[in-house]
Amino acid sequence: MLKNTQTSLAEEQERNRQLTKPITAEKMETRKAELEINLATNLKRQKQEYEAIISSSETDLHENEAESKWQELKDTKSLVIDATQRLEGINRSTEETNKQIKKIKDEMAKLKALEDTYEKTLQDETKELEQLFSRRSTLIAKKMSTKKR
Repeated sequence: MLKNTQTSLAEEQERNRQLTKPITAEKMETRKAELEINLATNLKRQKQEYEAIISSSETDLHENEAESKWQELKDTKSLVIDATQRLEGINRSTEETNKQIKKIKDEMAKLKALEDTYEKTLQDETKELEQLFSRRSTLIAKKMSTKKR
């Protein structure tokens, strides 16, 4: 029974380590829900085990074992609280990162629009300059033909 609890605890700790890797908000929410369900299930099972041990304890040995289990339960709850706090920190960090990404994307869109405007202006001015050079060439040609006469 203790071995199962330790195995479950080790599995939960490994899953918690996985939370430190970059993940999407959707995966994080899914993982959070999984963790909460697993933790609730484990805590209920452990509570039932501990209550069964306490109710059947007739000797000091059982009382010591029950006390040990209660301490283990407290430790497990502490680990759950720590994991929840880390998860909340990761959530806040992810939200902040998403806000920054949105800001950057908005800024990039503004810059792209500005670039398009400048490109259009440049094309218009280039076309106008070409027309002026063409007109200048025409006027120079007319001037030359007038001088030749």
